[in-house]
Amino acid sequence: MSTTWSRNEEFSILNVMRQKDTAMAAQRELMLNDAQARHCSAVHAYLTEQIAAAEGWLSFERFMEFALYAPGLGYYSAGAHKLGVGGDFTTAPEISRLFGFCVARQCAEVLSTATGGSILEIGAGSGRLAADVLARLEILG
Repeated sequence: MSTTWSRNEEFSILNVMRQKDTAMAAQRELMLNDAQARHCSAVHAYLTEQIAAAEGWLSFERFMEFALYAPGLGYYSAGAHKLGVGGDFTTAPEISRLFGFCVARQCAEVLSTATGGSILEIGAGSGRLAADVLARLEILG
């Protein structure tokens, strides 16, 4: 069983998506302010240039690298607010300190039976979870 598509199948699926998604694309464009619309156009132009430079085809990995990290254009490198109110999404630690307190309680239980250890918080958020866990661990002793 193959989990990849041939280039012709990819183009065929992409064409169907373009045909079926025209109303949704128009609706999304209506929801963008001028700055967002300019940014989308710049990202589209950049990706189009990259695809042309790669002779018409980019791997998914390369496409996502450009879409997420292109200097000044990528999702993570363009400088837009990502978390919370006005952002694209929120996480449990941003809503309430309770999540961090619950994690801290479990960490305290594990650390009390260990002869040492570290807690690593490697999420891509604001650091709120780490701050809440540390604050609660201090209270728990």
